[in-house]
Amino acid sequence: MDNMPPAWQRQRASYRILVIEDDSNFRQFLSELLIVTGFDVVNAANGEQGLLAFDTHAPDIVITDIVMAGMDGLEVIRRLKQLNPATPVIAMAGTNADGRGDGFLSLALMRGADAVITKPFNLDDMRATLTRLIDEKLSNITQSTQL
Repeated sequence: MDNMPPAWQRQRASYRILVIEDDSNFRQFLSELLIVTGFDVVNAANGEQGLLAFDTHAPDIVITDIVMAGMDGLEVIRRLKQLNPATPVIAMAGTNADGRGDGFLSLALMRGADAVITKPFNLDDMRATLTRLIDEKLSNITQSTQL
């Protein structure tokens, strides 16, 4: 972790991440990983709970699964971007050997996701994605305060 960018080192403790994932084991794993890394984490077990948590907790970043019962992640992304287009969203979907699942990630990008991650994910990929989104958010804040 010594080679992490400055934004990751300085800002992660002040960032709240909403994790929307219907698989309770994966949701717990991802949440614990983010907490250990220093993030404040809010969890939701489905899309409907995720939208309520978004409204209640005002997260800085949202990580959502795509394939969920009820409201799927594509609809969650669409609604989140209507509520606050500036909040970065990371979409996750599992893929199998023939690449099925990649289509969901492409659709997520078309719906407004800022990044996509394939499950199971590589920790370095998740770290790099979060770092990029934090850096972009900090850059946007700096630019808007200079105007």
